[in-house]
Amino acid sequence: MGKHYKYEFKLKIVQEYLNSSLGYRALAKKYEIPNKSLIERWVARYKEFGPEGLSKRSKNKVYTREFKVSVLRFRQENMLSYRETARYFKISNISMICAWQRRLEEKGILGLDNNQKGRPSKMDKNIQKQSLNQLN
Repeated sequence: MGKHYKYEFKLKIVQEYLNSSLGYRALAKKYEIPNKSLIERWVARYKEFGPEGLSKRSKNKVYTREFKVSVLRFRQENMLSYRETARYFKISNISMICAWQRRLEEKGILGLDNNQKGRPSKMDKNIQKQSLNQLN
């Protein structure tokens, strides 16, 4: 796992990149960041989402089923890409919207509930067994 950088540190570097003549490589060297592409990513997120794009907290945001449905509906009605949709709703994790779409197609609207992390619970398995038994 790579090193994690604090929000303030990332913001300082992004602002220095935007306000000085130093490029990605020079800044990476100056601040001993092993990979200049990391700075490129920070700058891109900053340009797209503002300072919040650099915050880790936005990753752990919990979205309601209703919000997810409205995002997917908006995307469909306006024929937008996942990137355009993410930008509109200020969601920094584009792949999350793709995952919502996949869950909606596979499991229907209830697939968008927030308890979908990890393995199914024992209760879910029992319900599945009961419905299988009813089919046989």
